[in-house]
Amino acid sequence: MEQVASLDLIGTGVAFLAFLVFILALFVLMIAIWCQIFKKAGYHPAIGLLMLIPLVNIVMLFVLAFSRWPIYKKLSQLTQNKEE
Repeated sequence: MEQVASLDLIGTGVAFLAFLVFILALFVLMIAIWCQIFKKAGYHPAIGLLMLIPLVNIVMLFVLAFSRWPIYKKLSQLTQNKEE
């Protein structure tokens, strides 16, 4: 009976380890996505790491949604220089 209990404990440990690996993979994917979004907006990609911090992520979403993106500032500067 002890052997069955130890096998059950090993199976539980393997399932828990697989769950942790899955959660870690989701975090890495989420960070990569947010870093790419901030990079395309013209911000430094490392700002995507702030999306992991509770409450800061809400503030950063407002910044991303309502501020003037650096990429648009550069675009308007280039178009003004081209017109001159």
